[in-house]
Amino acid sequence: MNAEFITGRNRSLRDTDDALNEIKDNAIMLSIAGKYLCKSPFLKKAGFNIAQNVAVLENHIEDLKKQFVGKPDEETRLKDHLEGIADISDLLKKADNGIKRKCIEGALGRDLSEKVISLANATNALREKIQGRSVSYTWIDSLLRIASRLKFIMRAIAALYKFCLKILGLFIIICLMAFSYLFFTMEKEKDVLTKIAASKTHIRSSQDLSLRISEDLTKIRKRIDLFRGKDLTRRDQMELVYLNLKAYNLVEDQEKKEAAINIQEEILGENEKKLEEMRQKSFLEKLLRR
Repeated sequence: MNAEFITGRNRSLRDTDDALNEIKDNAIMLSIAGKYLCKSPFLKKAGFNIAQNVAVLENHIEDLKKQFVGKPDEETRLKDHLEGIADISDLLKKADNGIKRKCIEGALGRDLSEKVISLANATNALREKIQGRSVSYTWIDSLLRIASRLKFIMRAIAALYKFCLKILGLFIIICLMAFSYLFFTMEKEKDVLTKIAASKTHIRSSQDLSLRISEDLTKIRKRIDLFRGKDLTRRDQMELVYLNLKAYNLVEDQEKKEAAINIQEEILGENEKKLEEMRQKSFLEKLLRR
């Protein structure tokens, strides 16, 4: 029976120590939170956490009072300290603008720290009277616990950072592939200039050929004119038919060449217009086909 009682009492002490330390941790976090953490979700969570730990402390203090013969002097002080911490818990759960401002200024954390230290001292005093020993609650313990939590957060941030780096690397590779495709398939001025030069060459050669056809056609027509007003022999008639047929073919060839020249001139005009537009565009506009 005594062993069970001692075990239960030790467990109660551990729970109480944890409760005090958690309230201290909350006080430290509230002291250093700043404007980025002093938001409603953070304040409400801290308020509910403190309220839960206050309930644990109330139960423990009731147990201590039962072990004390008579009414302990610390009872009033313990009650005041608990009520003060509970009041802060209620304010945190409301998380109004005034509380947020006090949190940002650090006053809320300092106030809570003072109250929890006073509560710890009063609890220790009562324990000393009952058990003849005290439990130490120091800022170092709380800071070490906060450091442990921060270490976990830093590891999580590092893992997230590595993941983001991988995503960024993949994104860069995709961008490079897209850029390479757009760049190598982008129509360049050199390509348009080549088309313009080809059109000009084709036009010049067609014009030269058309000129030769015109010269040949002129010669043939002069020969045909020689047969006019003459009595034509059979041989003359055959030659005249041959000359007319040749003249007809030359006229047809000349029309084809002129049509080809017109087509090439249209292509040349379009390419020259395209070249002018390309020269007015930026590299990015050319790359994106805009």
